[in-house]
Amino acid sequence: RLKRSNSMARSPRMGLRLATRETLNDGELCTARRLRVTGQSMPTSAGSLGQGYPEARHRSGATMTTPSPTVTGAARGIGFAIARRLTRDGWRVVIADRDADRGQRAADQLPGARFMPTDVADEAAVQALFQDIAHNEGGLDLLVNNAAIAEPSNGPIDALQPAEWHRRVNTNLTSAYLCTHFAVPLLRSRRGG
Repeated sequence: RLKRSNSMARSPRMGLRLATRETLNDGELCTARRLRVTGQSMPTSAGSLGQGYPEARHRSGATMTTPSPTVTGAARGIGFAIARRLTRDGWRVVIADRDADRGQRAADQLPGARFMPTDVADEAAVQALFQDIAHNEGGLDLLVNNAAIAEPSNGPIDALQPAEWHRRVNTNLTSAYLCTHFAVPLLRSRRGG
């Protein structure tokens, strides 16, 4: 079954507008019908990404029309489902995860995807990730900050050690800042969001 939401979301900083989000009952994400970036309408339904997508230029001068997203925490779970959906729609996904074995297996399952081992809580690792993306992908069209530590039972607060607290805060909060900080120049260069 398909649930549809016709709500509009807008990011004034990036000039991004997203309309008609669809979600399957099993939690798999369907791409939006239209994505508007700085007044441009770009079709994003399955099978349409190759046509009508604004051309981007790699630093080598080559023209690229396949959009390139990065999904953090995509070795499994929700991140993997998002990466799988994007590859089905023709996106060339970069999977960023600190679990090297699972991350590589995830990338091997998705056509056109590649894996970059990255601890998103580590500033130097995140900076290296986006330098690699700039060099190998020529830019970035979408960032999905999905990486998180989600453990259903953390126990009482007095049992949670300070080091474990910092690990969770750095992974769940600081990582979103770091990834966005280094991604924004690449997103702007390709009018992504």
